[in-house]
Amino acid sequence: FDQNLDAKEPATFPIDQLIPGSAEMALSMSQGAKWRFWIPARLAYGDQGNGTNVGPGELLVFEQELVGIVKPESPTEVTR
Repeated sequence: FDQNLDAKEPATFPIDQLIPGSAEMALSMSQGAKWRFWIPARLAYGDQGNGTNVGPGELLVFEQELVGIVKPESPTEVTR
């Protein structure tokens, strides 16, 4: 449902905007690693699904390559 194979530049995603399963894998990967992994619905879109591309309760299969890590220009402030 999200493919970037034909793009000339890799896609960049803030880690806090990924589904929990994909974020967990990205944080476990080393730069240059390519992984295929399965994400259960509870770590993806749950029982609600995601529009027409991902149905309720679906298992997702990802192939993900970590090309590099881009650090934010300014640190994010957390207020409590």
